[in-house]
Amino acid sequence: MRKKVFVEIRDGHKTPLIIRKNKTKKAVIFSHGFGSSKNDFLFRFLEPLLNSSGFSTICFDYPFAGENTLGKTRVGFQDYVLTLERVYGFVKKEGFTDIYLLGHSLGGLTALYLQDKKKFKKLILSSLAINANELPSRFLPKIKLNQIKNKGVVEIILNGKTQIVSREFVRSFEELRPAELTTKIKTPVVLIHGSRDNMVPLKKVEDFYNKIPFEKKKLRVLNCSHNFVSSECFASLIAVIQEEIT
Repeated sequence: MRKKVFVEIRDGHKTPLIIRKNKTKKAVIFSHGFGSSKNDFLFRFLEPLLNSSGFSTICFDYPFAGENTLGKTRVGFQDYVLTLERVYGFVKKEGFTDIYLLGHSLGGLTALYLQDKKKFKKLILSSLAINANELPSRFLPKIKLNQIKNKGVVEIILNGKTQIVSREFVRSFEELRPAELTTKIKTPVVLIHGSRDNMVPLKKVEDFYNKIPFEKKKLRVLNCSHNFVSSECFASLIAVIQEEIT
C-alpha cells in the first residue's frame, strides 16, 4: 500500500514522500531529475516491479517540483542535497538497512554529493548531469538571467507554478565542480548513459567515470537519448536497472 508523509527540509518547508512498503529491510529511493517529480513515469513503472521483488520504494519532490514548498523561497543546490539527506534520514528511521538509490540526471548528481556522508548499498545513476553548472543558462532565458543579476531575484512559471529563482540559486549551480567528486566516491556506482544524449555528452561522463579510483563501478552505454524516450530505450533502461538492483 502506498502511503504519503511530509518530511521537513528546513524553516518549516516540507517535501512529500511516497513510500510503498515491503516486509524486507531493502529499499530503493527514487531521485528525480530537474523538471520532473515524484510522479516520474520511470519511477511509477518500476515501483510495482521492485515491490514484488522484495523492495520498498520511496519517491519525493525536490525544490521546484510537485508539492515541495522550497520553490517559494530562495534556494540553491545545497537545498537539493539537504532534501535528499532528510529523505534518507526518514528511510533509516523506518528501519531499512539496504538502501539503493536510483537517480536520473540532476537527481543522480545530487546523490553523489551525499554518498560519502550516508551509507547506500549502491547508486544507479542514469544520464548523470555532470554539467549541472550549465543548468541556469539552459532553462532560463537571457532576459531572466539579466533580471536576476540586476534585481537578485525573479519569479518564473515552472512546472505550472510560480517559483522564485534567486542570484544564490544561479551561483550555487555555476560554482559546482562535479569532477572533484571522483576521489570521494566510496559507494558502488553504476552509470547508465545514452550515446545520443545531447544534454549531457557521453564523453564528459566517460571522462568522469575514468577518474573514479573506486573499483566498484560500472558504465553502461545505451544507444539512447537523455530521457530514454523510445520504447526500445525505455525497455533497455529497465533491464539494466533490474539487473543492478538485487
